[in-house]
Amino acid sequence: MHKWALYNTEKELGERFLMHFASRMNPGYKWNWHHYKIAETLERFFKGELKRVMLFVPPQHAKSTFTSQLFPAWALGKNPDLKIVLASYAASIAEAMNREAQRYMDSDEYADIFPATQLPTGRNKGKYVRTTKRFDIAGRKGYYKCVGVGGSLTGTPADIAIIDDPHKDREAAKSPRLSQKVWEWYTDVLSTRLNNDSGVLLIQTRWDTMDLAGRLLQQQEETMARGDADM
Repeated sequence: MHKWALYNTEKELGERFLMHFASRMNPGYKWNWHHYKIAETLERFFKGELKRVMLFVPPQHAKSTFTSQLFPAWALGKNPDLKIVLASYAASIAEAMNREAQRYMDSDEYADIFPATQLPTGRNKGKYVRTTKRFDIAGRKGYYKCVGVGGSLTGTPADIAIIDDPHKDREAAKSPRLSQKVWEWYTDVLSTRLNNDSGVLLIQTRWDTMDLAGRLLQQQEETMARGDADM
């Protein structure tokens, strides 16, 4: 029996499974096999089974739709106290993801699945933030903060950090100067906003062996090699 068969209503399915949530938010969209794989990986990431995740997907394969729009909305529905940070190569791109996440969360379908998670409206607007850079969850501790790579995150702790295409294109990824700036922002800014239980999700198109993903993989290999040497 498939795990989905254990639940009887669309509401239950949407709350428990990201793929069903995505279908409710985008009725009629034709999902491909890789969307199901991404959704299953993000579910494990949300549960804490995976703490560091890299997803390498070519352009125009709906990777940002899942990781930066649907997933934050779904995760905040399940835990309205989550503190989520998103960074992309440009602040305008990150803010566009913010707007789409808010659009999902404003829908009647979202309210049916997650009635307890609400964006600030009316009287709440003065008490909570709701802009394209950040929105809070009314009455709870959670928020979704979006910045461009290189932007400040001062005073913004993150339970989940999402990095969506840190490099604009192949030219930027292959530029030693620009690639180094991305790396320094990751190590000096983003990493300082994480706690021991934070999860980091990197979703990107691979452009170069020394792009952000490449450097992180190299760092992991070096750490493992030092561990072996100490044994």
